[in-house]
Amino acid sequence: MYTHEEIWGAIDRLAKISGYSASGLAIKAGLDPTSFNKSKRIQPNGKARWPSMESISKILSVTNTAMFDFVRLMEDAAPCSVDSQATKQAIPVLGFAQAGRDGYFDTDGAPIIDKWGEVPLDNFTDADLFALEVNGDSMLPLYRDGDLIIISPDGALKHGDRGVFKLANGEIMVKEVAQVNKSEFTLKSFNPAFDDIKLARTDVLWQGRVAWVSQ
Repeated sequence: MYTHEEIWGAIDRLAKISGYSASGLAIKAGLDPTSFNKSKRIQPNGKARWPSMESISKILSVTNTAMFDFVRLMEDAAPCSVDSQATKQAIPVLGFAQAGRDGYFDTDGAPIIDKWGEVPLDNFTDADLFALEVNGDSMLPLYRDGDLIIISPDGALKHGDRGVFKLANGEIMVKEVAQVNKSEFTLKSFNPAFDDIKLARTDVLWQGRVAWVSQ
């Protein structure tokens, strides 16, 4: 029988060899981004929490991994991905489809951290950065499914900036700023299938600037 540590270690190693953090793998599999966080592996009462067979099945599917190979990862004593990323800054990450739902941001546009996953990145020192993972093709050809859009909430947006906007109706959008004045934004869509729009500042709960994209 395999132990609690061996099964979780296999998940960490699968994430590493697939190019994800544990949280990133959970998001890719359509799971809650915190599903594989280390803090979730022990229940509040001190008992071990085991990953479900459903969640394991989903991560095997999205990584095209056979169960036989996952068992081999359980037997592998190599260090897991979380420790190998210790020198990198971990920033909050959330699937774009989830970002429009209530409960993931506070009123200032800051992530409510305990509901997000995390992703390790090099060369970033801004503690306020967060990432949204692109879902689908609505932002093609610039951003593809699975890309991570790194967002800074600091600074006013200006012409030519790419920004993320959280609207009063809950919608979140990422657009290029074509024009900006005291009362509204004119926003250009990345995908030519979508029209440009005018957005009143009064309809925007908060905004952020796209600082970088991990592709």
